[in-house]
Amino acid sequence: MTDALYVPEHWPLDVIRIDLIGAGGTGSQVADQLASLETTLRALGHPGFDVVLHDGDAVSRSNIGRQRFTSHDISLNKATILVHRINAFYGLEWKASPKNVPSKMRYELGSVSRDGLIITCVDKAAFRAQIGKTFARIKSEALWLDLGNGDREAQCVIGHVGRPEGQPKVPNIFDLYPDLGHMASADDEAPSCSAEEALQRQPWPINRVVAIAAMELLWDLMRKGSIGVHGQFMTLSPMRTSPLPVGVDHWAMFGYRQPKTRK
Repeated sequence: MTDALYVPEHWPLDVIRIDLIGAGGTGSQVADQLASLETTLRALGHPGFDVVLHDGDAVSRSNIGRQRFTSHDISLNKATILVHRINAFYGLEWKASPKNVPSKMRYELGSVSRDGLIITCVDKAAFRAQIGKTFARIKSEALWLDLGNGDREAQCVIGHVGRPEGQPKVPNIFDLYPDLGHMASADDEAPSCSAEEALQRQPWPINRVVAIAAMELLWDLMRKGSIGVHGQFMTLSPMRTSPLPVGVDHWAMFGYRQPKTRK
């Protein structure tokens, strides 16, 4: 019986490869929190992360305020400017990939082959479904942390991106929501003419709230070695959170049945 998500075997002692996909409303907040987390873990003796931040978009005026950019960043690539700023501020060596991850992504995400971590902060349900389909049968201990939000709702879920050997699989976001590929994204962000228009669609705190919740899951996993809750669902006005415990009974509510463990 599965009652916890366990940290991949090499994470406590080795550099962890992380592919962070998306540097917009949520992704830019996650990048800042992830850099702080890495710096804290390094201070505790961990060798740190090998982060690649992927995003092909440029900063626009409507991004200012809601995302981690200033007016001086307008027209610059989001991934490039964030990585430059984070490396300078924290003394890290992150890398920027100033292009969008293609749908055929098998060779773009080194975190899968290195049993690392994929973090998705994208507004396209179809792209998240493609990740789920691409790596569903890959033998890997790699984890996938997905963050998504709508107008006043948000969620973060972490699970195995493929099939770990010798242990039960903890489902990822696509396992729990297999219809993602057929859904219009609930949090699709069409280009906005102004920050005011963007804020009319989504309240200012939503991206920061879900980013902190996601990093709290990652912090607990790193420090404790396992977590009994692998997701959080939250709403604003008023703020409420609902945990997603690890366990077949909880996953059954999503229609998910755990595959047999392959030894």
